[in-house]
Amino acid sequence: MPAVLTKPKKKTKKSGKLPNTLSGLILCALKDLEACERSKKYEISMDDWYSPNKVKKKCSVCLAGACIAQRLGDGPTCRSPEYFNAVTCYKLHAVNQMRCGYVENARCDLEKAGLSCKPIPEKLKFVLIPMYSRSNPGPFKQAILKLARDLKKAGL
Repeated sequence: MPAVLTKPKKKTKKSGKLPNTLSGLILCALKDLEACERSKKYEISMDDWYSPNKVKKKCSVCLAGACIAQRLGDGPTCRSPEYFNAVTCYKLHAVNQMRCGYVENARCDLEKAGLSCKPIPEKLKFVLIPMYSRSNPGPFKQAILKLARDLKKAGL
């Protein structure tokens, strides 16, 4: 069973909204990823945003794709950030940038979305995030959680 770092919510209603801060976005994405891990409907693949597979009867999702599945409304067709409005699109791209450790790029994505964001402290501009592994997602999720905490501490 995958390591669980966030508390599962009871039944959640799809809000259609994503947080406006980097720390809020990445923590939201981690919670959504863990919800997808618990579901039989989803398969985690960091190569796909949101890609239903009718043969497997599962949908492949990445970290940002988990937000699509859990918050923005899943559906029977492939979805990428460009499927959504510009603000949501840039927020999903910011999640993807942070998944790869590119925090400064994520900040730029939030600015493109019209959201103000404080400068990123030098030590957080790029962080090493281990690759996600289905057999051992713990190191990836711990690094994402640490990033969320560090961003929150920095007021981001």
